[in-house]
Amino acid sequence: MLWAMTAEPTRSGWNRSVGRRWAIAIVSALGMLSMWAGAANPAFAAPVTISATNMTPTGPQFGDQDVSPGQQVRMQLAVQNTGTVAIPANATQPEFDVDRGAAFAANAVSNVTNGGSANRACARPTTSQIICNTQSNFNTIAVSGANNYSNFYAYVAIPVNAIPGTVYHLTTTLNFDPTLYTNVGTPTVFVANLTVPVPAPAILSPTPTDTVGRTPQITGTGVSGATVHIRYGGAEIGTALVAADGSWTFTPPSPLANGVAQITAFQHSVDLDSPATTASFNVSGPPAVPVITSPGDGTATTNTKPVFTGTGEDGTTVTVTDETGATICAGRVSAGAWTCTPTTPLALGAHTYTPTATDTAGNSSTGTPIALTIAATPRPSPSPTPTATEGTGLADTGNDVALPVLAGGLLLLLGVAGVTVGYRRRRA
Repeated sequence: MLWAMTAEPTRSGWNRSVGRRWAIAIVSALGMLSMWAGAANPAFAAPVTISATNMTPTGPQFGDQDVSPGQQVRMQLAVQNTGTVAIPANATQPEFDVDRGAAFAANAVSNVTNGGSANRACARPTTSQIICNTQSNFNTIAVSGANNYSNFYAYVAIPVNAIPGTVYHLTTTLNFDPTLYTNVGTPTVFVANLTVPVPAPAILSPTPTDTVGRTPQITGTGVSGATVHIRYGGAEIGTALVAADGSWTFTPPSPLANGVAQITAFQHSVDLDSPATTASFNVSGPPAVPVITSPGDGTATTNTKPVFTGTGEDGTTVTVTDETGATICAGRVSAGAWTCTPTTPLALGAHTYTPTATDTAGNSSTGTPIALTIAATPRPSPSPTPTATEGTGLADTGNDVALPVLAGGLLLLLGVAGVTVGYRRRRA
């Protein structure tokens, strides 16, 4: 261009020629710049497609999985380039995060491409986060064939004191440097759940060979701090908290049925429920003690066939007997209540009545007796005696009241007259 500018013969011609040559030079430079920009910054290429992400321990497992306390887990992010231009080095910026106290074992990420591997130094702001930026110098991801994959690995350590039932969330986020590769949309995020499983609780007693009472103490072991749920007869009958030493104890709030009892238990710890465990044992004992609620203790009634009601254990028969042992009546317990009525009138006087419950196996229990008095029905009051005027057919004039009044008035007049006469005689 310098040679072309000095060859012009005249100044005006030179000016015109210089203007034309500068224009050509600028256009050429812009074209070269455009070509360079297209090669270094493939902003016009198709978007990158992320094919999969896998998080695996040292074994051949992928995705969500169970882990053990102290285990080291490898997080793998697989990237496939389905565009038309190779993804340049430094364009990908993976970020790795883990929660709940898990930590990355080292602040390095391994990038495997074209069969090779290299550890890239990435920033680790905290032990639970790794962030890789353009300084990591990752390998270029080719467009097609075996070279269009890149796998990023990070290693995370599950705490040695991880509590069963804890779920750790491992997250990978794949960002792209917008100055090197654009048109890729929003960052792609993958999450895998690493679970420390909860084992089933153990039921230590009663054992299958034990025969226990209706409300036995059930003991076992579990995860410290977990809640054990106990089920019987298809329904939950209570819970027990596992102590610091791993033990738990539970007593049924209501008597178990006689025969073979089957107890099922599972425990909840942190986020998860455990599998259930089942234990069987023999139950033998008297039924629940029956109670007479009516008639009330210490009351009296003139009804010689009073209705007896009360409470007891379902399926048992409650028999009411008197102080001589004679059966008065009997009723079967349903929904916790029973009732019966004597078929023969009860004898008059004070009595005691006792309830006794008997189950189908012949076991029985006796409740507290009540005192009840059977009183005679009162006789009607006699009719009043007729007066002198009753039955005569004469009207009652009220003389039985007026005569005494008249007599009293007459005596009063006589007394006043006597006093007056005596007073006049003394004056004379």
